[in-house]
Amino acid sequence: MPRHSSALTVPVKIRPAEVDTDGVITSDFSKEISRNSAINILLYSTLCPFRYYRIYMCLYCSQSFLYIYQLAQHNTLEHNAMSKKDIRKSLSRIAKSQPIKVNLMNIGCKLCAEYLKSFEDLKNHLVETHKKDIDVKNDGLMPFKISDDEFRCGLCDVQCVGYRDLIKHSKGHYRNFFCEQCGAEFVTSSGLTGHLKGHIAGPFPCSDCNKVFNTYTARLEHCKRIHTKTKTNLCKYCQARFIDYYQKRKHIKEVHGIDSNEYKCSFCSKVFLVNSTLRAHERQVHLKNQNFTCDICGYQSHYKESIKRHMVCHSNEKNFKCEVCKKSYARKKTLKEHMRIHNNDRRFSCNYCGQAFIQKCSLKGHMRTHHKSKDII
Repeated sequence: MPRHSSALTVPVKIRPAEVDTDGVITSDFSKEISRNSAINILLYSTLCPFRYYRIYMCLYCSQSFLYIYQLAQHNTLEHNAMSKKDIRKSLSRIAKSQPIKVNLMNIGCKLCAEYLKSFEDLKNHLVETHKKDIDVKNDGLMPFKISDDEFRCGLCDVQCVGYRDLIKHSKGHYRNFFCEQCGAEFVTSSGLTGHLKGHIAGPFPCSDCNKVFNTYTARLEHCKRIHTKTKTNLCKYCQARFIDYYQKRKHIKEVHGIDSNEYKCSFCSKVFLVNSTLRAHERQVHLKNQNFTCDICGYQSHYKESIKRHMVCHSNEKNFKCEVCKKSYARKKTLKEHMRIHNNDRRFSCNYCGQAFIQKCSLKGHMRTHHKSKDII
């Protein structure tokens, strides 16, 4: 008999779900239902779960990728046969109150190989056709529709300019924690905790200059706007520092005589400094009613070339081969990124200690481990 056997004999009473006046589920039992639903959906579908820290990360093995389609390929090849136990173990690192991010690039059922039109159709299909234990209203997932050139909400299909805008919009659908002082709402308890610091009265002195602020949030915004950005926006020719990317480009053109690339709109005369800004402009202004569709899974994009890139997900062709280690890749761009390893191309350097890395995700991991106090964003 175990030494503390009496603790094992205490009956556990499971309470029914507690729901507040706004429909937010609050009890631990309801969180368990939510997590079980998420596990079953991931187990029986082709949805691609992910984490994001300025780069897409695999939920199961933490491998990082520059593009979401690379993660989707990796997920299909490496984690397609995950057991329920393995999925539960991977999700245990994430609080049960926090929904799991999934991408709806391919919405398919693993049990019958049927492709569904929407996230809701998938859940209903698993429940009605295959009798799986899923709470369709409390599924524990945060769905997105992310491709190379589109960022859409998986719940209401609203299109956003980038990932940050998308996650900001999506959080409006999940209101698990709220501030009693101002009514602000958050997806996680950690988000609420960070917000509450903003209500604490100062003084809060800046560690980099002699300024003093009344609130923690004011100091944090000051550090992000002035000190962090000036350290990250460096001129590679003279090491001058700038508050933002555009001032740095202007300096390089005027002082060093080097003209940066300009991205011209294909439909009008507008010119942009950043390619992603151009793509967002074309989507929102010129391509609202134009869509190209994948004949296999129904994935849509405003750009025909995106459909061509997407089709790699449906084939096992790897036509781009590394001559050094003989590894093969589906895309030429992925092969070029791989070649940095053989060329020892350490293009991503730390602005604080000078250590250089081959991959940007390695630099991000280094910053989180060794320079966490610098408040890197």
